[in-house]
Amino acid sequence: MRYSVFLSSVLLVSLAPVCTAETRADDSSTEFARDVLPILQKNCFKCHNAKKQEGDLDLRTRDNLLRGGESGNVIVPGKSVDSLLIQKIKSGEMPPEGPKLSAKEQQLIKRWINAGALLKGEDADAARRKLAAMSVTEANVLVNVFHSHCIVCHGKWKKEAGLDLRTRAGILKGGKSGSGIVPGKPNESLVLKKITADEMPPKKNIFGDANYVIRVPVSGIEKLKQWIERGAPAAGASSIAKVPTNGPEHDPQIDPERLDHWTFKTPVRPNVPTVQHAQRVRTPIDNFLLKRLEEKGLAFSPDAERLTLLRRATFALTGLAPEPVEVDAVLKDKRSDWYERLIDRLLDSRHYGERWGVYWLDAAGYSDTHGQINRDELREFFWRYRDYVIRSLNDDKPYDRFLTEQIAGDELFDYQAAKSLTREQLDALIATGFLRTGSDGTDEGALNKIPNRHAVIDEQIDIFSTAVMGLTLECARCHSHKFDPIPQRDYYRFAAIFRAAYDPYDWRIPNHVLHPPQYPVSNLYQRYINHPADQETPAAKRYNAPIRDEIAKLLRQKNEHVRQRLLALPTVVAQYRFDQSEKGKVRDSITGKVHGTTTGTYSKSVTDYHDHEWCLDLRNGGSVTITETAFPLHAQSAGDSAIDFFVKPMAETGHYGSVFWTASTDVGDKNRFNLDLKTFDKHAGLGGDFRSPDGSIHRISKTSHGIPKSEWLHIAIVRRKLDDGRHRFEWYFNSKLDSFQTQEVDGKLPDSTTWTIGGRPGFHVPMLIDEVRLWRGSVQPEHLGKTKSLPTPAQVKSLLAAIEIEETRRTEEQKQLLKRFHQLVQIDDSKFPKGLPEAIADNKSRLLSPMRIHSLTDTGGEQNPVFVLRRGEIDAPGQRVAPGVPIALTRGLKPYLAESPKHSSRTSGRRLALAKWLIQPNHPLTSRVFVNRIWHHHFGRGLVTTTGNFGRKGTKPSHPKLLDWLATRFVENGWSIKSLHRLIMTSTVWRQQSLYDKSRHQADPDNVLLSRFPFRRLDAEAIRDSLLQVSGRLDRTPFGPAVDVWKTSAGEYVSHSPYGFRRSIYVIRRRLKPVTLLDMFDAPAMVPNCTARTQSTVATQALQLYNSEKVRTSSERLAQRVLASGVRQEKPDGIVRQVYLFALSRPPAQHELERDTKALKELNRRWSEHLSKEKKPNQQALAWQKTLATYCHTILNSPEFVYVD
Repeated sequence: MRYSVFLSSVLLVSLAPVCTAETRADDSSTEFARDVLPILQKNCFKCHNAKKQEGDLDLRTRDNLLRGGESGNVIVPGKSVDSLLIQKIKSGEMPPEGPKLSAKEQQLIKRWINAGALLKGEDADAARRKLAAMSVTEANVLVNVFHSHCIVCHGKWKKEAGLDLRTRAGILKGGKSGSGIVPGKPNESLVLKKITADEMPPKKNIFGDANYVIRVPVSGIEKLKQWIERGAPAAGASSIAKVPTNGPEHDPQIDPERLDHWTFKTPVRPNVPTVQHAQRVRTPIDNFLLKRLEEKGLAFSPDAERLTLLRRATFALTGLAPEPVEVDAVLKDKRSDWYERLIDRLLDSRHYGERWGVYWLDAAGYSDTHGQINRDELREFFWRYRDYVIRSLNDDKPYDRFLTEQIAGDELFDYQAAKSLTREQLDALIATGFLRTGSDGTDEGALNKIPNRHAVIDEQIDIFSTAVMGLTLECARCHSHKFDPIPQRDYYRFAAIFRAAYDPYDWRIPNHVLHPPQYPVSNLYQRYINHPADQETPAAKRYNAPIRDEIAKLLRQKNEHVRQRLLALPTVVAQYRFDQSEKGKVRDSITGKVHGTTTGTYSKSVTDYHDHEWCLDLRNGGSVTITETAFPLHAQSAGDSAIDFFVKPMAETGHYGSVFWTASTDVGDKNRFNLDLKTFDKHAGLGGDFRSPDGSIHRISKTSHGIPKSEWLHIAIVRRKLDDGRHRFEWYFNSKLDSFQTQEVDGKLPDSTTWTIGGRPGFHVPMLIDEVRLWRGSVQPEHLGKTKSLPTPAQVKSLLAAIEIEETRRTEEQKQLLKRFHQLVQIDDSKFPKGLPEAIADNKSRLLSPMRIHSLTDTGGEQNPVFVLRRGEIDAPGQRVAPGVPIALTRGLKPYLAESPKHSSRTSGRRLALAKWLIQPNHPLTSRVFVNRIWHHHFGRGLVTTTGNFGRKGTKPSHPKLLDWLATRFVENGWSIKSLHRLIMTSTVWRQQSLYDKSRHQADPDNVLLSRFPFRRLDAEAIRDSLLQVSGRLDRTPFGPAVDVWKTSAGEYVSHSPYGFRRSIYVIRRRLKPVTLLDMFDAPAMVPNCTARTQSTVATQALQLYNSEKVRTSSERLAQRVLASGVRQEKPDGIVRQVYLFALSRPPAQHELERDTKALKELNRRWSEHLSKEKKPNQQALAWQKTLATYCHTILNSPEFVYVD
């Protein structure tokens, strides 16, 4: 009841004429027809009349003023100060041209509004009722109350209590409890009573979430009450937007002058112009460009050299550098058509789709994550759309088909009735992921609201319109486009095409759970397609079995190198961690078996290196005796071995004893090992020796090494067997080698079995000791220290098993192990047999796997109505619109006609009709936009530089006839994308030199006329991929789930994979965590998409290349690759040639060879001097490795490496 009284009071106050300081006694004498209409006719009718209605506003009648336009009501009766008409006039915005309204004219209009905006002789109460009827419409109530809050339970999919609240008819019909409303009687209307009593909507939504259920706001309840009081009037004919059927010239909302723009006219095939320098013409493209050049007194530059063209073309079509074998082949090819054959070979490369797929994914706004919030949820199966794009480009799928599948692949056949899916049908469903690329956080309860859903739709329309149509339709969402002939009405007509699938009031969650806390989402409310034919059925298992066997066979070949590396890892054969709970027993923590006893005590003084609570305390005497495992430095441990431990000397000055003593009591001081400790004032000295069975003594350290007293220290003694049968003992303190202590020994090792810790008779050592580990195998510094640095034998076994099976069948534990120990299982491409990675990828691509399809499909059933949203506000619905395309683009085209396909009535056919409308051969935009973007990626700028905006505020084409010739030829040539590339790349303009010429620069400073080839930096992906390629670390495996990124200790986001580093297109695109190198070199952020990349030049790019750990590693690997090629250190000129060939795809010029050979020698001298001061072992070999790595690092940081000539 409180709602009723309050809302009635608000209604009466809002509709009553308000007296203001401006109201005069004679206001009522001001008449619309006599006083106001002439002013409007004189100043406003030019833009707001019967034939022209900018902003959907017609000012010819009083009722039209009350109704308003796309910005809402233009007058508020009784309140001139709140009336948009007065605000626009007073600010000088209107009229936009000509003289402004005089003060007297403005005052007359104000008086009339303040008096109630009445017609002559009109009753004030009747006027108020008319205003009320216009302000609260059926659309307003349906959208703000029923569609936003009720139809999930009372609509298309559920009709609880038999009640359907989607339409006025359904509301009146009611359900089991009777009619939903009683027109004219709000207090008797059941729906209103349930809402005002807060009984509806339910406290939990359909997913069981009670946190984010939105109640009907007071404003919505007020609108519903007013509508019922007025009799719940139905929407009239004027509530439906009218669109002229006789062309855009007759649309009152479009300025005819704006239609007279090349964008909105059908492209016509122009004649190929004749030129003076016909000998320089290779394709008709050259005619158009050369004609303009000759008009400026210019001509093409000479052709580039053969290797320059090889590198340019290879990067352009594959995104990778030419391999040395390709360089050699091109230099030896003497055929006249060598270049054309090169282009054909590159177009046939599978890397072509990976290169050009990146650009389509840019335009599509592709990201592997939802975006919007920090959770940045992974789109689990979206990589299938990326793979679809790559396959389609490699197959040269005609662009019209490519576009149709992405817009309406699900409407091409009845996938719901299909029991099986062909490859083509599956691709068609996956392709609709194109319409799912925008950020979508509605799988988060807090973001699953009507405004967020509208934002998803609006972003997707923005992506679609810029990528496919080259128009900024988004500018017409809140008002008619300020520059292009696109009324706001047409934006919502276009949106209605997608609303059969993207309905904010019948929403689908972009996940199988709703966060938080992960409420399950049924298939009905998911965006995924869960098709039974996309699962691994028994037939699929039989199909997959031989493929999996073949994959396993190929993986065994590929992983043999990893297998050998893992098998060669050292093993901890025993580990002793002393614990009071053992009560004198010494237990091996690896096997759990008791290996000995101790008479010592225990202490809780522990190290910072591990999390063990206790240690052995020998300060008051006692020792440890080990009987079950031989001492690792004795003869029983063949090959390499080691012992490491943590110790804390606690003895007073002048004490001498043995940390380890291995002599048996019956043999005396022979056939034993001794690690002795002697204490001084401030430190202790540590040394050691062994006595052979014959009693001869051999020192294992050159001197006694000083260590601190009363401090924990990690010590490792590593014994390595040398080729001549001798042994080298290496000493590590806190994991750092003390090369001075290293000692090579020639003598027979002891072979006694029992050994002790602190057990030398008469030579007790007060100390704390713990974490004693016995090693077998080649222990390296990185294995020492923390116990988690190396896999355990069980983990090695699991790693060996993991690399033998395909990625999709690995357990989660195996995946985590591979990620944790990825440095151990990476392999260089150069280690693989030729064609092996490709064979594995090919077999994997043939597997039928149980997956979901990240797609867009119609929700089905009767679609909810779509309204123009005044000012773009979702709570201000205007006229209802039907699906349609911008009328400005309809001249000369077959009309857009949506109807359900004959094969299925479960889809609307709206998107299929859009695809058919777009791919008409004479469409003014589709082919123009696409060929322009291809041109942009070849030359660094499009013929229209604003690649995503062909409208009146976009740039004019630099060569309009060439643009139309390319667009029409593209269509006539079957929409073949590869043919378009071939046409462009075999032209003279593409084959020119890029050398700067002063006279050309003065005549054409921005190289718009293309008198030379543009000198450009590689794209971000090409820089990263070529770094990996030249260093031999690039994993060329195609397709499959994206490789994730991780953050290094230096704060750099990098990718990793168990087998190396995959191409950038296969690295996960995270909106919030891009790969650092890609981000630094202008890889675009998907906000929401990118139709043209920009290139910045900033100091941080050079710093990134110079300081990046990954780039330095690439330099070291390139150096190793050069040495592995067979060149020798004594031949530095050969090394220079090999580095140039690998990194720059050419031999060095003579002056470069002389300069770099000299530099190598100087670098080697300096490294040798530097290392000699550090007294490193193997200084000469190490100096040479450092020299070559430094030189390679310099080459990888050179401009020639990152730029294309």
